[in-house]
Amino acid sequence: MLAAQGADLKAFNKKLSLDSNAPVVVELKSTRAGFISKCDARIIGEVVRDLGGGRLTKDSQINYDVGADKIAKPSERVEKNSVLARVHAASHTQARDAISRLKPAFEISTMPPKVAPLITK
Repeated sequence: MLAAQGADLKAFNKKLSLDSNAPVVVELKSTRAGFISKCDARIIGEVVRDLGGGRLTKDSQINYDVGADKIAKPSERVEKNSVLARVHAASHTQARDAISRLKPAFEISTMPPKVAPLITK
């Protein structure tokens, strides 16, 4: 479909193969081993929005290169220095701010938490 529409497939595949398009990528790492007992989606969403990956108003421009990935999931086992999330930012200042704001989004417990099923009957 892309070729039929005149897309540059070589450029598309090159961009697709990149790990990131953001100028700065920083990892938030766990300070101890345990299980993810909290992963606050609201905080994560607000951080991504404020990086430029979302909109505050319908006129806001979206920067498709910024955001967060490799986000640890509830009940996931982590070791000390495991990646809890990776932040893709436009600058080092934005990345540092985002990491600081993401820290309280995650809690680590010694025991695995009970996780509600995604689908209930």
